[in-house]
Amino acid sequence: MSLIAQLRSLLVRTLPSRVLDTILIPRRDPLVNQDQDGLALIAAGAGKIQDSASDILNLYQALGNTCRTEGNLEGSVRARMILLEMVELTQQQRAAVLLELGRDYVGAGFLDRAAEAFEEAAHNGAPSAEVDLEIGRLAAQTNNFSQAAEAYARLGNKAVQAHYLVRQGRESSSADFQEPRLHGVRQALTVYPGSVEARLERLCILYEQKAAEELAAAVPKAMYAVLPRLRFILLEGLLQCAAVEAVQHGTALFDPGCALALERSLKGLAPDVLVAYYGGMIQLKAGMIDNGKVWLEKSLLLESDFWPARLELLKLNMLHQNLTPEFQVQMEYFIKESVRVRRFVCRNCGLKREQIFFSCPRCRSWHSIGARKSLSE
Repeated sequence: MSLIAQLRSLLVRTLPSRVLDTILIPRRDPLVNQDQDGLALIAAGAGKIQDSASDILNLYQALGNTCRTEGNLEGSVRARMILLEMVELTQQQRAAVLLELGRDYVGAGFLDRAAEAFEEAAHNGAPSAEVDLEIGRLAAQTNNFSQAAEAYARLGNKAVQAHYLVRQGRESSSADFQEPRLHGVRQALTVYPGSVEARLERLCILYEQKAAEELAAAVPKAMYAVLPRLRFILLEGLLQCAAVEAVQHGTALFDPGCALALERSLKGLAPDVLVAYYGGMIQLKAGMIDNGKVWLEKSLLLESDFWPARLELLKLNMLHQNLTPEFQVQMEYFIKESVRVRRFVCRNCGLKREQIFFSCPRCRSWHSIGARKSLSE
């Protein structure tokens, strides 16, 4: 059996508790002292075959990456630990191994150990951008939004920094104390005026206060401040915010006063299929059916194959049709299934989701979301 095959067979097998302790609790005593650990013996053999720390480093890093890709995080951590304990690495090489070890720990859910590994990687001279990116992601995963914002600030990524400033403000607020939330919005807009998260948060605050006229004035400003391809998020997010309010307080799905004020405001914007669609949905949720139908029909005039508007109009028109029981059943089934279609897509990797997202769960790209205007997208 080749050296690679022996290494792989050892890395993928079920590990005893003794070895798990070695993997998950960093120690200074070399693994080679555990004479029953076959992987350590092979590592020593690899050193004899290739009298080069660089070759051994590349071999074990590749094996660790393969294990991680295959979901075998125990084997991946084990490969990194052998490098750290057994091979004489340069400071730069050690930093590279520690970075990968930290990523393994994140995948395995050992977030405290991941933070320690990233900190030690930075101490050993790992590239600051790589370390800050991992620290930012880890901080966000542990709801330490302040630390995440600081990490992305060091990276110079103002859009993501603003995102976490908004998250931090919301996290620090309560129903009776909203100042941290407002402060987070102000901070975010100072850092990045085009922050769609901050603009949306401001609109939600105004909606919750039922400040109809202020909300109507704020929407056009927000729409022109953010990137055109992200404008729909403001209206979709506002609808979602209203839905939460309705559940909590047992009110209409959208406040009628805010809906009327928004209708006047949205009419002043340039014609856009998504603006027309959301204008219609706001009116429908507020119980103003005729107004809603006018807006939805306007969206179809702009783009005839815009399926979300067609679906809503079909649902409304069914209420006034004298359908046979069999046809009624078929139509209800069709509508029920159509509603389940995921309306948003990541423009980077193609992931489809029902709810809006700011960072793609699959490819981690930021602000890559798009609205699916046709079912072929």
